[in-house]
Amino acid sequence: MSRTQVRSISAKLQRRILVFEAAGFVVAAAACWVTEWFDPPFSVQQATLLSATILALGIVTTYWTSRMTRRIRYLEGFMVICAACKKVRLDDEWVSIEGFLKSAADLSLSHGMCPRCVEEYFGPEAERAPRS
Repeated sequence: MSRTQVRSISAKLQRRILVFEAAGFVVAAAACWVTEWFDPPFSVQQATLLSATILALGIVTTYWTSRMTRRIRYLEGFMVICAACKKVRLDDEWVSIEGFLKSAADLSLSHGMCPRCVEEYFGPEAERAPRS
């Protein structure tokens, strides 16, 4: 799986991680009530305190997991570009920017020149030349 494919699923994966983590803490809190029910004498105070503690830990854990996964997604978003030839590092391979964009977004590319480059390469009169 390439880096671009990993990035494209990381938002979905982040949500799944957080949902499963939160669900695990809810199940653990519910288990306190079930075990209290089957282990007489039934103590509402003990079950409430234990499940509240588990849910508080769950909230803190889910919050920090969310922050870490957002940070990982942010860091994965960096693209390494060669300062000289402008090739992009994709996994362990260096590819042209055009090749990277084609593989990452399935784009068809076309070339043109911005007005500044037209003036720089062809002179100030080239910008005013009629187009056919």
